[in-house]
Amino acid sequence: MDDEFLRNANEIELRLKAEGMFATANSIRKFVNSYVCITINTLDDPTLNAATLHPNPDLEAISVD
Repeated sequence: MDDEFLRNANEIELRLKAEGMFATANSIRKFVNSYVCITINTLDDPTLNAATLHPNPDLEAISVD
């Protein structure tokens, strides 16, 4: 997992929320959650191809704080 990616995404999300751009911040969170799910699934089963995975967009937010 790329810690720098997660830190940057969290920082962007916080900045967007501070500026009142809650919908955009939520979209960033969903993108990061998808990335995390794909990465974890690919690491757990190396036969999976990340391009064929379809993460559930209804997943709860994963905190990277």
